[in-house]
Amino acid sequence: MIRTKFADAPIFSVTSDEIRTLDKPEGISKAMIAWAEGKGVLGIHTNADTGWNNIEITRSSVRNVIGHNAGDGKLAVLGVAPDLVRAGIYLETTERNEKGQQSHIFAGKVRLDGEEYAVGFVVTEDANGRRYYNHELTEMNKAPGGIWPSRKNPALKSTSAGREPVSSIIRKHLFVK
Repeated sequence: MIRTKFADAPIFSVTSDEIRTLDKPEGISKAMIAWAEGKGVLGIHTNADTGWNNIEITRSSVRNVIGHNAGDGKLAVLGVAPDLVRAGIYLETTERNEKGQQSHIFAGKVRLDGEEYAVGFVVTEDANGRRYYNHELTEMNKAPGGIWPSRKNPALKSTSAGREPVSSIIRKHLFVK
């Protein structure tokens, strides 16, 4: 069922050109936050798959993406983060950690600079609510019956100690075995 939902999910197109040419006189964080605000990225969004109507994309969300191996392409995907939240396919939830946080993993699709990627994104939840935390891109290949994450992953994988990389979770749920 998850694979069918993913196959039917929309692909959001984005280019990294705008990020490459973004004026960054005060640093990448301030420039990206201003860019995200101008695009209407920040705010509260609803996920259709879960019905959750309280997933917030914040300034901290932007800083978190920047802080996790973000190149121009990964940063550009922030421009469609609200669309990814709305159309994202729920995959799994981690156990709560010692701080009371848990992570919800979702999948979506983007066409970045003409190449198709599966996007695994993380929504963290704690006593303060649900917030978009980060996303990772996994190359896609075309397989019979749909577009699926490839076993080959670009250099955007999680390095969080003790956590399964988001790209592995995506492949676990969506890769045609």
